Amino acid sequence: MCEGYVVTDSIGDTEEYVNTLPKPDFHDSYVGGLPLETLVASLSKDEYTRQAVFVPNREVQSHQPCIVAVQFIIRGNRLHTVVFQRSGELLRKVPRDFLAWQKVQNDIAFRLGIAPGAFTQFFTSAHYYRKDENYVFELVKKLIP
Repeated sequence: MCEGYVVTDSIGDTEEYVNTLPKPDFHDSYVGGLPLETLVASLSKDEYTRQAVFVPNREVQSHQPCIVAVQFIIRGNRLHTVVFQRSGELLRKVPRDFLAWQKVQNDIAFRLGIAPGAFTQFFTSAHYYRKDENYVFELVKKLIP
């Protein structure tokens, strides 16, 4: 089982990750219940495989993880990553998830000796919380004059 870790953002909110994201420095450790080396071995053995997929271990969670699955696929000698999420909180969680999964993509690509390719992330529900509404409105005003 993957150990969890805690992240505290710049405004003091704390988020605990357990089996939904790899640790930032996870060399030779586990991604969910699946060893990273298993993903690398699968892609090394068959560069056309469509089965290098990470699925979070839902049995050790108190709630359904936001990440449904992450697929790693080699096309054109580049490692492409597709993240499928049921839910994503846009202000705090999504930016962390985005950066963490790109780190995983880069690390796997490095181990395979190829360049990272496209990174695609799908959300069924991308949202923010009501407590953040004023901040969101101010941010939108700055971005859209």
